[in-house]
Amino acid sequence: MSTTLHIHGVSDPGRQHPRNEDSWMTSKINTAQLLIVCDGMGGMGAGDKASQLAVQTITDAVRSSSLPPRPRLQAALTAADNAVRLAMCTKQAKPGSTAVAVYVESNQATVAWVGDSRAYWMRGGAMLARTTDHKLVQTLVDRGDMTEEEARNSRYSNVLTRSIGGRAPDADPIEIGVLQESWVLQAGDQLVLASDGLIDLVSDEEIAEIIQERTPKDGAQYLVDLANRRGGHDNITAIVALWAEQVPTFVGQPFGHHQAEEKATEGFAPTRDTTPVSGGGYAEDEDEDEDDKATVLASRSHEFLSGHLMPDTPEPAEVRPPTVAPAKRPAVSKPGPSPAVIVIGVFLAVMLVGGVVLWAAG
Repeated sequence: MSTTLHIHGVSDPGRQHPRNEDSWMTSKINTAQLLIVCDGMGGMGAGDKASQLAVQTITDAVRSSSLPPRPRLQAALTAADNAVRLAMCTKQAKPGSTAVAVYVESNQATVAWVGDSRAYWMRGGAMLARTTDHKLVQTLVDRGDMTEEEARNSRYSNVLTRSIGGRAPDADPIEIGVLQESWVLQAGDQLVLASDGLIDLVSDEEIAEIIQERTPKDGAQYLVDLANRRGGHDNITAIVALWAEQVPTFVGQPFGHHQAEEKATEGFAPTRDTTPVSGGGYAEDEDEDEDDKATVLASRSHEFLSGHLMPDTPEPAEVRPPTVAPAKRPAVSKPGPSPAVIVIGVFLAVMLVGGVVLWAAG
């Protein structure tokens, strides 16, 4: 039996958003597998359409290209950026999307991305590598002006420096992030693609631990459910892929603090496995019928700066947090002295003056 990629994706709107603007897709292209997660945002509520257009454009571009994997992915994400800007961005609205794509051929995983949706490479319950976010706070961390802890708690933690779309139709092309070395997979290795609705609430270490103990289907579902139990502040998407001859059978219950957390949240309805649900992204095989495509749609809320995404900054030294005037405290009227205090004060003043007069007369 040959080693192959066993894949499962789950997406959910989260607990604070009525609509899901994430889109995802897994697609078999000849002997390779393509995995994509896009997280739409902004633009008069058109983030879901931007992420769907990005996913479809990337898939079509990869499928029709004969380039090697690295330039193939780079060209595909550039095509998605052009498509979203030309089709959707106007003076009034500039919807955009993040994008992360992994192209697996043989045991080589090629990775490209824009924004803060991530790809992870896991082995034996530990993270070997992941993509680096295209965010303002990450630029400041890389420059030594901010710690990782400060970045997590910063008010600018959602400000992107790069996006698919989110800019004028005639804007300069975006710089695509592409790993220069492919990830060389060994049997049992796992890949995870995720939007920030998951990343914000589940640590890298927890992701590695959780998927190590579960099948791709159970692992992806558990990650999404855990993010929802922790607040579900954004749309949540996770694709989990296992490089193996077959999916092992896991026996047992959730472990460690995750098990305790499940007991503490008894009664919470877990999110449904959304793989077969119609929506804005889908898992497909190259030879399957259109009606058999399993689709899923999924939302987010990246922050904009003065109505626009932070522009890409080739010189990190020039990046500074925006100047924000501190909020004015509301005026608070302090209570005046009571009548009794006033009377006592007058009496003491009279006594003092009288004493001074008698002393002077004597």
